[in-house]
Amino acid sequence: MNPANETMTPKKVAIIGAGPSGLVTAKALLHHSPGRYEPTIFESKPVIGGLWATNRLSRQQGFIPASMRTNLSRFTVSFSDLSWEEPNTYNGNGSGMFPRAAQVNDYLQRYCEKFIPDEVLKLCCRVVRTMRNEDSQIDKSQNEEERRRWTVEWVDESKPERSIYPKKKKKRIYHANIYSSTVSSSFDYLVVASGFFGTPHIPSIPGLHNFPSTRAIHSSSLHSPSDFLAQLTTNHADPTGTILVVGGSMSGAEAASALALSLSSLPSHNLTIKHISSRPFWPVPTYLPDQSGGFIPLDLALYDLSRRPPGDVQYTLGPVPAARARAVHDYFSSLLSSSQPNLLEPSSSDRDHPPWVAVTDHYNEFVRSGTIHPLLGRLESLTTSTNTAILRHPTGTTEPIPSILAIVFATGFTPFPSLSPLLPNPVLSALNYSPTHPLFPLLLDAKATLNPLVPDLGFVGMYRGPYWGVMEMQARSLAVRWGDSTCTPGTSHDLSACDSIRSLREQNSSIAQFPMGDYVGLMETYARELGIARADIQNENGNDDDERVGPVVPARYATPKTPDSAATLAALRALMAPASAGRRDALCHAVFRALHGKWRVSSTADGKREVELCPRVCVSGPSEGDVEYEYCDSEVEGTCVFRLVDKRIHILTTSDGSTVVRRIEFVGMSTEGEEGGVYRHVARGVVDGDEGDVVEYVFRLKGVHVVSWEERGRVYTRPTHHH
Repeated sequence: MNPANETMTPKKVAIIGAGPSGLVTAKALLHHSPGRYEPTIFESKPVIGGLWATNRLSRQQGFIPASMRTNLSRFTVSFSDLSWEEPNTYNGNGSGMFPRAAQVNDYLQRYCEKFIPDEVLKLCCRVVRTMRNEDSQIDKSQNEEERRRWTVEWVDESKPERSIYPKKKKKRIYHANIYSSTVSSSFDYLVVASGFFGTPHIPSIPGLHNFPSTRAIHSSSLHSPSDFLAQLTTNHADPTGTILVVGGSMSGAEAASALALSLSSLPSHNLTIKHISSRPFWPVPTYLPDQSGGFIPLDLALYDLSRRPPGDVQYTLGPVPAARARAVHDYFSSLLSSSQPNLLEPSSSDRDHPPWVAVTDHYNEFVRSGTIHPLLGRLESLTTSTNTAILRHPTGTTEPIPSILAIVFATGFTPFPSLSPLLPNPVLSALNYSPTHPLFPLLLDAKATLNPLVPDLGFVGMYRGPYWGVMEMQARSLAVRWGDSTCTPGTSHDLSACDSIRSLREQNSSIAQFPMGDYVGLMETYARELGIARADIQNENGNDDDERVGPVVPARYATPKTPDSAATLAALRALMAPASAGRRDALCHAVFRALHGKWRVSSTADGKREVELCPRVCVSGPSEGDVEYEYCDSEVEGTCVFRLVDKRIHILTTSDGSTVVRRIEFVGMSTEGEEGGVYRHVARGVVDGDEGDVVEYVFRLKGVHVVSWEERGRVYTRPTHHH
């Protein structure tokens, strides 16, 4: 410990928000230089977690359903010093590669209990106003409290209540108290960590106000697509019409996919799903192939250091050059394009602009099978008397969409909720506050952490699409900066750091979907600035500064190194090793996902016909709630169901009242074709207890697609007709 810290008065820091960014900020301040800072977290909710404040036991629904999985792996959705690998009472036998929202909440509970003292948390305390004291006031004051820079006012609406989490400290959970009161205190620094997204945004569409509100919802309210569909049948015994999903990118593709899965699970229906997106996008599944032909989680593939050019990895923020945009499009095209591209796949003319993506396992196959009908354009108006929507195409022409039964708006959230009453007007003016800008409401530095004109005000996780590792780096950088006694209001050099944001505000088509999405560049640049050595994932005894290999994950930038970061890195090394169990699991998932849809089957015995692997929600067993496929073939008696059980493909065949379960085990891989673009994966289908009953399967994959597969002398290929 720095001897000076033993006598100095701790600097008081107010942190608004107890989500991941608020918690990691408090932890960084407490542990960077013990005794230097005294943080206080203000959270308006009775629980921590922010968007992730969801659990299996609570009846309250937040923005995220408890069962929803993350779209990045547990290696990325984590902090450097708390491992997912540690078994805990909340996730049972492990979190899986892509944890569910309730498991993320459990992770944050553990993080809070491990690093955040009870007295730091003020739950059910809603900040209503802050005031920033001017230099003249501070210099004149003799009172220590009055010499602090910030005054924070909040409404205390809490009283201790029994925890809804098993074996939790009672002080963690509060509920509203009608005897609330306003309290204020002074702080040296203020951190806004309340999250970039505010309230769900539904655009103003002419005619929408006449549409029944129960049938026009925001995607954040679509917790149970099956319940939503059931609600539509309340007044319609046999509803017929179109469910319109409005909005592209992540939430639009996921909402359309979730509704499509619920529809395909029904015995029969007369409903259609149409998805309107204002721009093309790539639907990216959760597992991607690497250079070896095996599969790994998409973030470990996309954020590999070896994908960057030689030299120090630099963070890039600004308009995306056309050549770079085209290179990224080409990468996605090589993995995702098929012989049946959908309407929303970026065309050649789109590829000079930054690509937009949606992480979704089943969207593309639902489009291919005709369950989802993609439309490019914007919803212009609604006529409720005829239940007709008007779509305006990018060319300017319009098209009516009749028989609208329901609308799901996947149109995002308003940015930076309630900043105008929260921060004082002089501060908002200094930050060039623009409440209507969807990406950059504030003029901050290139890493969205502060503006040198207000050096005692910090922001953590307050940008579109924040990564947990970047939040941690932002928090560390504030702890270091504020610990520097030479930190003063911005010089002209410091102020130039905001110029890139200023210029981006004026851009349009060249702005990326996530303007600060250069995760690898951000992590590497922060690490250099903060003097953090990147851990080697190939050699656990050293660093790989000279050998830039492997994916960027927070655990590689732990400071100091901890048993938890070591456990995470050990699990990552095991996963990335050739022929690892993790790679085998990923291959099973990738193949299973890609079997969805229609196939043309041919054999010498049966000739040719068309079959379909129809997706539905599994309603029982270890795969309950997940996707399974029913093998639909009019020529075959009995039933055949494909399931993913314990990370293995199982084929359940029922005939004459008895069921045979065949487990698929992958045993070999080779390349086919002159360019080696097709990987041939051989598998054995075995029946437990019957070693003689073995069936050989061959799956041929190109990118993320199964282009053909074989079993028992039958060859399955995709039909050539288009929807």
